[in-house]
Amino acid sequence: NDDDFDGRVDIRARYRDGQATDSDFDLDCDGQPEYRAEYRFGLMLREEYMGANGILLKRVEYRHGWPQSDQFDSDGDGRLDTKRRYDRHGEIVASESLPLK
Repeated sequence: NDDDFDGRVDIRARYRDGQATDSDFDLDCDGQPEYRAEYRFGLMLREEYMGANGILLKRVEYRHGWPQSDQFDSDGDGRLDTKRRYDRHGEIVASESLPLK
């Protein structure tokens, strides 16, 4: 799709048997997507948000289409350093620092 009508594809989605399997958005058309999503049986499975040069800023894991947990870079150093868990309503119920790798 070319959602901003500038002649360049900025959103791509792939389907299998009529259901989305994955998609990515390259909104600044630099060849690196700023957003990726994976689906299973038509339900969200995982989302990833990227910054400059494709550096992963945040990953959200889903179960049955509902967010279960995420990991994100809280200080902008290019490393996922914080993990949060969600309740069945999508509210954050716990947060913890991830160990250094």
